[in-house]
Amino acid sequence: MELRYESGLVLISEAEIDPLNPIFFNGQQGTDTWENTGSLILRSPVNGSKLNWSLTGSFAHFDQSERENRERTNAIAELTYDLTSSFRLIARGGYQKFTGQTFDREIDDPLYMAGFRWQPSDRTSFEFTAGQRDGNTAFNATFLKMIGQDLQFTASFNENVRIDQERLLDNLPGTPGAVDPTLPPDLPFSLRNNSTKNETASLNLSGQLANLFFVLTGSWQRNEINLNTGTTNEESLIARINLSQPLSRHFTARASGSFTERDFSAALLGGTLPREDRDYRATAGLDYTGFERLLISLSYGFSTRDSSLGIQDFTENTVTLSARLRL
Repeated sequence: MELRYESGLVLISEAEIDPLNPIFFNGQQGTDTWENTGSLILRSPVNGSKLNWSLTGSFAHFDQSERENRERTNAIAELTYDLTSSFRLIARGGYQKFTGQTFDREIDDPLYMAGFRWQPSDRTSFEFTAGQRDGNTAFNATFLKMIGQDLQFTASFNENVRIDQERLLDNLPGTPGAVDPTLPPDLPFSLRNNSTKNETASLNLSGQLANLFFVLTGSWQRNEINLNTGTTNEESLIARINLSQPLSRHFTARASGSFTERDFSAALLGGTLPREDRDYRATAGLDYTGFERLLISLSYGFSTRDSSLGIQDFTENTVTLSARLRL
């Protein structure tokens, strides 16, 4: 049995009105959000059996300032059966409920997914599941391949329904040191309270060349919001590179760069207004780990946007000094 509790807080200092984001006309701009989630997981004993099961129940409460609070409840059972040592059948069933916010997407539907995991060798695997989740037809697929001793290639497609503050907290890594404050996560438009259906397809190549660690990522994203005024869509193509290399026992250098091309289609006042953005970002940083419990990081970041809507253009330079204490 596994019992978990997680809490996360998103604070928004200022919500700037985006003329091509119709949700702001409905007072749906992002607000401070405190998420509290509890979950209980039961699993079958590990005894080498071909048939295994798990039961997961979770409840999340989203306390949003000046807005209706939201709640998410999941109860999901999973069965897996090993047909062979390399081929596993997967079945999931349960119920999902996601409530709150007038004129927004709500979920009160069963969940059912089925698929398989194929692992022909310890260096190659493929998993596919399809069915209904979050009240919509959905499928997930992940392919992983080890190339030589130092390269790993992955390809994946995922779908989910989240509010932006929830997605932001979900995407934070478990290790605080992995968060780069100069590169915000790829969220649609700006943070908002409306739930968004997100589809993401990505290719990833990671590995090591001598002492240089690298990650190359290419991805396509589509975000969809259902509104009482219509549907707002955003599609993005993203290319990113992350590099890190130890310089000495206590110093590690970091660098990253990304290019994002976004196409917006916003239903607004009975019509449709297009918008295209191109974002360029680059960072360089240095980490010092010479103290027993203290990690010190210094980063410089540069960001610029070229938008078809001129008021959305910007250029930003940031310098970040951070200290993280490990207890």
